[in-house]
Amino acid sequence: MLVSFVLLLTLIAIIVAPRLLEIRDIYYVGYTNVSVTGLQTGGAVKYHGLSIGYISDISIDPKNVQRVVLTLSLEHGVPIREDTEAVMTFLGLTGLRVIELQGGSNEAK
Repeated sequence: MLVSFVLLLTLIAIIVAPRLLEIRDIYYVGYTNVSVTGLQTGGAVKYHGLSIGYISDISIDPKNVQRVVLTLSLEHGVPIREDTEAVMTFLGLTGLRVIELQGGSNEAK
Protein backbone atom coordinates (compact mmCIF):
# COMPACT_ATOMS: atom_id res chain seq x y z
CA MET A 1 0.00 0.00 0.00
CA LEU A 2 2.85 2.39 0.87
CA VAL A 3 4.61 1.69 -2.42
CA SER A 4 1.40 2.43 -4.36
CA PHE A 5 0.97 5.70 -2.47
CA VAL A 6 4.56 6.76 -3.18
CA LEU A 7 4.15 5.89 -6.88
CA LEU A 8 0.94 7.90 -7.03
CA LEU A 9 2.63 10.94 -5.46
CA THR A 10 5.56 10.59 -7.85
CA LEU A 11 3.22 10.45 -10.85
CA ILE A 12 1.35 13.54 -9.66
CA ALA A 13 4.64 15.39 -9.13
CA ILE A 14 5.83 14.48 -12.63
CA ILE A 15 2.62 15.80 -14.16
CA VAL A 16 2.20 18.96 -12.04
CA ALA A 17 5.82 20.10 -11.47
CA PRO A 18 6.57 21.35 -15.01
CA ARG A 19 3.45 23.53 -15.00
CA LEU A 20 4.31 25.00 -11.59
CA LEU A 21 7.92 25.71 -12.51
CA GLU A 22 7.40 27.28 -15.94
CA ILE A 23 7.92 31.02 -16.29
CA ARG A 24 4.83 32.93 -17.41
CA ASP A 25 4.27 36.58 -18.35
CA ILE A 26 1.29 38.16 -16.55
CA TYR A 27 -0.80 40.92 -18.15
CA TYR A 28 -3.89 42.69 -16.85
CA VAL A 29 -6.74 43.79 -19.11
CA GLY A 30 -9.63 45.93 -17.92
CA TYR A 31 -13.06 46.30 -19.49
CA THR A 32 -15.38 49.09 -18.32
CA ASN A 33 -19.13 48.77 -18.90
CA VAL A 34 -18.61 45.70 -21.10
CA SER A 35 -20.16 42.29 -20.42
CA VAL A 36 -17.65 39.46 -20.16
CA THR A 37 -20.34 36.79 -20.44
CA GLY A 38 -18.83 33.69 -22.02
CA LEU A 39 -15.31 34.26 -20.70
CA GLN A 40 -14.05 31.67 -18.23
CA THR A 41 -11.02 31.20 -16.06
CA GLY A 42 -8.78 28.88 -18.07
CA GLY A 43 -10.14 30.23 -21.35
CA ALA A 44 -7.77 30.66 -24.26
CA VAL A 45 -5.76 33.74 -25.13
CA LYS A 46 -4.75 33.91 -28.78
CA TYR A 47 -2.42 36.17 -30.73
CA HIS A 48 -3.08 36.26 -34.48
CA GLY A 49 -4.84 32.90 -34.08
CA LEU A 50 -2.08 31.16 -32.11
CA SER A 51 -2.80 29.97 -28.57
CA ILE A 52 -0.30 31.75 -26.34
CA GLY A 53 -1.86 31.47 -22.90
CA TYR A 54 -4.98 31.43 -20.79
CA ILE A 55 -7.15 33.61 -18.56
CA SER A 56 -5.94 32.94 -15.02
CA ASP A 57 -8.41 35.18 -13.17
CA ILE A 58 -11.53 37.29 -13.72
CA SER A 59 -12.43 39.81 -11.04
CA ILE A 60 -14.29 43.06 -10.39
CA ASP A 61 -12.06 46.06 -9.77
CA PRO A 62 -12.62 46.98 -6.08
CA LYS A 63 -11.98 50.66 -6.86
CA ASN A 64 -14.43 50.78 -9.80
CA VAL A 65 -17.32 48.29 -9.72
CA GLN A 66 -18.12 49.00 -13.40
CA ARG A 67 -14.74 47.58 -14.43
CA VAL A 68 -13.86 43.90 -14.84
CA VAL A 69 -10.17 42.96 -14.74
CA LEU A 70 -8.80 39.89 -16.51
CA THR A 71 -5.47 38.41 -15.54
CA LEU A 72 -3.79 36.82 -18.57
CA SER A 73 -1.04 34.24 -18.13
CA LEU A 74 1.00 34.11 -21.33
CA GLU A 75 3.96 32.08 -22.52
CA HIS A 76 7.19 33.74 -21.50
CA GLY A 77 8.75 35.91 -24.18
CA VAL A 78 5.77 36.42 -26.50
CA PRO A 79 6.37 39.92 -27.92
CA ILE A 80 3.26 41.83 -26.82
CA ARG A 81 3.52 45.55 -27.65
CA GLU A 82 1.92 48.45 -25.78
CA ASP A 83 -0.44 49.19 -28.66
CA THR A 84 -1.84 45.64 -28.77
CA GLU A 85 -5.59 45.40 -28.16
CA ALA A 86 -7.35 42.58 -26.29
CA VAL A 87 -10.62 41.82 -28.08
CA MET A 88 -13.24 39.31 -26.91
CA THR A 89 -14.27 36.97 -29.73
CA PHE A 90 -16.67 34.03 -29.84
CA LEU A 91 -15.35 30.49 -30.03
CA GLY A 92 -17.64 28.70 -32.46
CA LEU A 93 -21.38 28.46 -31.78
CA THR A 94 -21.10 27.57 -28.08
CA GLY A 95 -21.27 31.12 -26.74
CA LEU A 96 -17.85 30.76 -25.14
CA ARG A 97 -15.46 33.62 -25.70
CA VAL A 98 -11.69 33.86 -25.95
CA ILE A 99 -9.35 36.82 -25.81
CA GLU A 100 -7.76 37.62 -29.14
CA LEU A 101 -4.75 39.95 -29.00
CA GLN A 102 -4.66 42.08 -32.14
CA GLY A 103 -2.48 44.76 -33.58
CA GLY A 104 0.78 45.90 -32.12
CA SER A 105 3.50 47.61 -34.07
CA ASN A 106 7.22 46.95 -34.17
CA GLU A 107 7.91 50.54 -33.14
CA ALA A 108 5.95 50.31 -29.85
CA LYS A 109 7.55 49.24 -26.59
